[in-house]
Amino acid sequence: MIKDFIKQYNLNLNEQQLSAVTTKERKTLLLSVPGSGKTTVTVARIGYLLKCMKANAGEILTLTFSKSAAREMSDRFTKVFDDLESPHFSTIHSFCYMVIKEHCTQTKRPVPELERYPQGVLRAILQGVDALVLNNVHGKISHVKNNDLSDEEIRDIKVEGINSFYNVYQLYNNMLQRENKIDFDDMLVRTWELFEHVNDNALLHQFRNRYRYINIDE
Repeated sequence: MIKDFIKQYNLNLNEQQLSAVTTKERKTLLLSVPGSGKTTVTVARIGYLLKCMKANAGEILTLTFSKSAAREMSDRFTKVFDDLESPHFSTIHSFCYMVIKEHCTQTKRPVPELERYPQGVLRAILQGVDALVLNNVHGKISHVKNNDLSDEEIRDIKVEGINSFYNVYQLYNNMLQRENKIDFDDMLVRTWELFEHVNDNALLHQFRNRYRYINIDE
């Protein structure tokens, strides 16, 4: 079956790549340098799941960091496996937003809007500061959210050009909350919180049941 699969789709895989494509292990790490064929292997793996393992396209989720990478992978899959149904290719942030929206729908809460220009919010708070200061503040805010820093740790953060990072951080979040908005970092953090804490992990189990196979290209 494997030989027929490779021949039908004209796949050129070395021994290690073929092992990654056909592995039955629950978790597999593909570690290699840029340009060595990780995308090719991931696409072939998806085709193998659909063609040989008889998986449903709706059971497969493939996540990448950028829109361009997700689009490239989707296009490559369609080109190689033109007879198979395409699964879901998505950025990590887009997937997280989908989780948040689904939770809001289930709990009948308004879906938060994405704030695509957080520096515009910061500019309204820090009037008169230059772009470098804004970039530094935004970078620190992202660091705080992604590392789940404590209130005390946030108070200790200093940014040259402003008096109190802590106050700016509070004002920034308050402005987003008043307008029911979230930034890109909130997408990641809120999804983690939902999967960890909401309704005894019911939402996590829901997505686990939906996606049996998850590929992460990072």
